[in-house]
Amino acid sequence: MTELKNASQHAKMFYCRHMTPGVARYGHADIYIPLDTIKKMMKSFDGKPVFIGHQDVEIQNIQSKADGYIAQTWYEPLDGWVWSKMLMTTDQGIAAAEDKKMKVSNAHRPILYGDGGTYLNIPYDKSVKASVFTHNALVEDPRYEDALIMNEAEYKDYKKSLAEQSNELHNSKKPNGEKRMLNFWKTSKEKVEAVDADTMLTLENGHSVSVGDMIKAVEEKNAAEKAAKEAEELANAVSEVEVDGVKMPVADLVAKYKELQNEKDAEEAAKKKAEDDAAAAQAEKDEQARKEKEAEDAAKAEEGQKNFDELNNARERQEENKVVVIQTASDKLALGRKNY
Repeated sequence: MTELKNASQHAKMFYCRHMTPGVARYGHADIYIPLDTIKKMMKSFDGKPVFIGHQDVEIQNIQSKADGYIAQTWYEPLDGWVWSKMLMTTDQGIAAAEDKKMKVSNAHRPILYGDGGTYLNIPYDKSVKASVFTHNALVEDPRYEDALIMNEAEYKDYKKSLAEQSNELHNSKKPNGEKRMLNFWKTSKEKVEAVDADTMLTLENGHSVSVGDMIKAVEEKNAAEKAAKEAEELANAVSEVEVDGVKMPVADLVAKYKELQNEKDAEEAAKKKAEDDAAAAQAEKDEQARKEKEAEDAAKAEEGQKNFDELNNARERQEENKVVVIQTASDKLALGRKNY
């Protein structure tokens, strides 16, 4: 019987932020998880268990190990984080959630990966295109360093401060040296004209990026497009090339190359067909030899059986034709007198 954890108090609800789009390290790989993937994942988190520390999740032991469950999950565009309500059901779970040293670390199982690349000039090994959450854990050192836990009153105050910040524009850096944040999609053109490279813009999708990083990214894209255009123009400008000392139009060179490729493909196809035909002929030959051997063995077996039957029948006929001589007492007496 499964042993359930007891509690001396009613369950309590807590709020936690645990994930944000971007690049994070998993093991020895840097993985990029985009916002659209996270939004698709969120529904899978509701109802999943909450543990103190990461644990293996098995249906048969959830009730004996879980200290709570995820009640609701959503994305907050004002801070760019994924949030969840946690219903903590055990004394240990409630105490851990109220401990200010504890934070949260979710666990999910990727089911589809994408290629590597860069995100805001940060290289990553591969991206996650689809994944499902498995559980949430209360830990002191989470992968997302700014993950946290709040009670209901703290969360209400936090939401209020977010609303106030979204309506407040700073036209210069803050006194403590922090980069000023502008909610670009809610800002008029006139209000954002006086910015510098360190100014941070929070975009509508929740991503925060500096003006300098955006300038660099756009410049790199423009440079790549310019290089591609120049290469195309160069190819178009070169109308002829020299092949074996003879000038040849580029179009003819391309056509000749395609012709060679087609011939090569045809030769490989013919070679493969010849190999397949030879293999089929050998298989047919082997099958014919097998059938002939079977027929030969069957004929020998039949001949042997025939010889055996003939010998057996001859023995029976001899037994049938054998004359049985019966001697009477007078015959034996006469035979005795003859001998003496």
